[in-house]
Amino acid sequence: MTISCIPENSTLLSVIDYDKKNADIKENIVGHLNNPILDSKRNDVIEILKGYGFIIENFHIITPDNAGRQIQKRFAEKINNKYKKYELKSKLFFAEENDIDPKKIEPVLELINLGDSKRREIFNYAKSFWSAPVSSGYGRRLDYIVWDRNTSKVMGILGLADSLISLGVRDKNIFRLQLSGDRWIKSDISNIWGKEQRMNRLYNTMTAYILGSVPPYNKYLCSKLIALLATSNRVKNDFKNRYQGKQTVIRKEVKIPELVMIDTMGAFGKSSIYNRLDGWKFIDKTNGQTHVHLSCNGVYGILYDVVRIHDEKILKTYKFGNGSNWKLRVVAKGLSILGLSGLLTNGIRRGYYVAPLINNLEEFLSGKTDNPNFIDRQEQNLIGYWKERWLVKKI
Repeated sequence: MTISCIPENSTLLSVIDYDKKNADIKENIVGHLNNPILDSKRNDVIEILKGYGFIIENFHIITPDNAGRQIQKRFAEKINNKYKKYELKSKLFFAEENDIDPKKIEPVLELINLGDSKRREIFNYAKSFWSAPVSSGYGRRLDYIVWDRNTSKVMGILGLADSLISLGVRDKNIFRLQLSGDRWIKSDISNIWGKEQRMNRLYNTMTAYILGSVPPYNKYLCSKLIALLATSNRVKNDFKNRYQGKQTVIRKEVKIPELVMIDTMGAFGKSSIYNRLDGWKFIDKTNGQTHVHLSCNGVYGILYDVVRIHDEKILKTYKFGNGSNWKLRVVAKGLSILGLSGLLTNGIRRGYYVAPLINNLEEFLSGKTDNPNFIDRQEQNLIGYWKERWLVKKI
C-alpha cells in the first residue's frame, strides 16, 4: 500500500524564508508568544497532535519508537472515512472471499476517463480500505482501476500524479541509479539533480500517490501486480495520448510527451510491495519531513486562520502558479507565526522507491538527450511474471 498525502522531504527553504539554525530564537523574540489569541491557537495545534500520539517537547515533535504506524493509522481512520460515502453505489463491485478463484484471476488495467463519475466513485471508495492517510494527488493525474475479468470485481487501484518539485531523497540520489545488464544498481555518483534540470524534466515523471490492492485480493499479493503494471508500456502510452500537444499550466510550454520514471513512498518505512520486485528500486528513506500531520486533520484550518489574522494579504500570494505548494506555505507560515516551526518534521521516515521506464534515465533527466530509450514491458508479460513468481505461492 502506497500513499502520499502532501509533499514529504521537500526543501522547505524554497517554501518559506526562514533560517533553520536561528528559527527558535527568531520566533521567540518577535512577541508572538504573548498574544492570547495566538496562545489559544498554539495550544489547539499541540493538543490535536498529542491526540494522535505525538510527543511535543520544546515545540518540536518526538515520535515514540515504533509508534509511526499506529499514528498513521489514526490519521487514516479520520481522513479515509470520507470515502465511505461512495459505498452504497460501489460496494457491489468489490469481491467477497468466496467470489474469487485465485487460479482464474485475470487482471485488466483500466484508465479512468476524464468525466467518468461512476468509475471515479469506485476508485474513491477503494481508498476507504487504506490503513494510511490518502490524498487526491496533485496536478496532472492518471488514475486506474485494476479489475479481475473473471469476477468483474475490483482488484486494486493505481493513481499517478505530478511529482514534487523538490524532494531531497530523490534529488540527491536519482543520478546514482545505473543500469548494469538488466538490473538497476546504485553507484557512487554524487551528482545532485539541480533545479533547472528538474524544471525541464519533472514533467516527464509521475508519482504513484496511491497504489495497492483491496481485500480479499490483497492476500494474493496483488499489490505487487499493480506495481508491475504501473511500469507497463500501456501506462507510458496513456501518458503520451493524454498529454501530447498540451501546454503546461504555468509556463505554457509544450513538453516532450513521454513518461520516463515513476516514483513512490512506502506508507510505513520500507514497503514489502517493492521488495524483490522487478523494475522497482529502493533508494533511501526520507528524513521525516512529511506534513500530513499538519494538513489532513484540522490543523490546517487553524493555521490558515492564524495567517489570516496576522496578515490576510499574505494569503493572496499563496495560490497556484505563485511558487511551491500554496497549502504547504500556509502551513509553514502559520507555524512560524505561532513559534512552532519545529513541528514541520514529525520523524516518520518513509521508504522512497523509483521505477525507471527508460534505459538512459540519467542522460534524459539531466537534459543530455531528448530521446528516451524505453524499456519494453508488455502488460501481459508482467501479468504472467506475477502469476509465476508471486501468485503461485498463495494458491
